[in-house]
Amino acid sequence: MQLVIAILLAIYGHGVPGEAQAAYRREAIGAFSPFVRSGAWETSRWTGPEREIGFAADELVPSWTADTPEGSWLRVEVRVPGSGWYVMGRWAYGESGIRRTTVKGQADAAGTVAADVLRLSRPVTSYQLRATLLRRPGSAVRPLLRSLGAVASARGVPAKGSAGAAWGRELGVPRKSQLAHADHGGRAWCSPTSTAMVVGFWGRGPRPADIAWVRRNDPDPAVDHAARHTSDRAYGGSGNWAFNTAYAGAFGLEAFVTRFPLLPRPSR
Repeated sequence: MQLVIAILLAIYGHGVPGEAQAAYRREAIGAFSPFVRSGAWETSRWTGPEREIGFAADELVPSWTADTPEGSWLRVEVRVPGSGWYVMGRWAYGESGIRRTTVKGQADAAGTVAADVLRLSRPVTSYQLRATLLRRPGSAVRPLLRSLGAVASARGVPAKGSAGAAWGRELGVPRKSQLAHADHGGRAWCSPTSTAMVVGFWGRGPRPADIAWVRRNDPDPAVDHAARHTSDRAYGGSGNWAFNTAYAGAFGLEAFVTRFPLLPRPSR
């Protein structure tokens, strides 16, 4: 069974001519290089081929799923023609290796990194992804990149189409509210709350031992767990889209960030 979580993002025109466009592409991950010592870590790297988008895009959002045993982590980068490598995430599920974070201050003539989104100064028609696995020197742990891809998008007017009559069925997704956690930061937990709902729908989630640190009277410890494990140090919150799908991936789900220029398309 293929389990997919997609974060649906509206693409607004803001006066940009032409129809909005978006396309997600998953990489066929090849062999990584052998681990070698590089500074304070041992590193192993895979660099993907240049990918043609099929249209002129002005934003890119990479996403991934990975296994990062204690003492290991993952770095994901992207570049476009004429740019250097932009770091889109330093990620680990746990908290024993690094502080999970994006990287501030990345901007050049080609684009600017805004947390989980690469905003391009000029439209591009191709990009390239790179992933690096890191572990402590002398360690035998084997971090694993299970999936990697990116959604490219171009802003514009909404694509023409009609949703038609309402149809479908209601899924039994567990109901959760970020506002139930408002007294300890939850008012801003829209992303991890939604992620916890979908993870719970598939019968996955943290074990009792994983949430033992949550206070006893908490209304829904699974939400606190999701918020903690999607926290982005540089961003200062848990709204990083790629970190949320990577969190879902830690429970064995296939998860990625994508965009749709027209709402009916996800129902196809």
